[in-house]
Amino acid sequence: MFGYRKLSTKKRNRLITRPNMRFILYVLIFVLIYSTSSAIDWQQSLDDAFRLSRERDKLVFAFFSGKQCPECDKMREEVFGQKEFQDWAEKNFITVEITDAASVDEVLKRNRYALWEKHKIKHLPSIILFTKEKKVLICVFYEDLVGLKKKLTPYIYMKND
Repeated sequence: MFGYRKLSTKKRNRLITRPNMRFILYVLIFVLIYSTSSAIDWQQSLDDAFRLSRERDKLVFAFFSGKQCPECDKMREEVFGQKEFQDWAEKNFITVEITDAASVDEVLKRNRYALWEKHKIKHLPSIILFTKEKKVLICVFYEDLVGLKKKLTPYIYMKND
């Protein structure tokens, strides 16, 4: 009626050709590699981060950022996007991002601004390293990966003493 007809076996076999199968294989490999890559598990609240910190005996790495902060975006891409940092952070810290993003509801946003005031955050991006007892160890402003690791590593070893 409308030109519907069965595909012959020969035409069906042409649809699954070697190049098509190769493409599908490449897509599957790409998806598997990037879906299993180590990504940072950012907590949404400082309270959750401290609870996990006590459970896992790790320091809390708090990243204070803003939605219209080019340096914050640059740090996310150039530092937090590197596998080396992701592995290092996973091993040593409970990470939490405290942001003023529009996606955050108003109550949570007010609580985060109160945190900014409490810890005297005046520059973004800022990173504060806390002990599991909520003691501030160090406050760091924008750093590249090498600088960040250089400044924070001594505190990791102090925690273990």
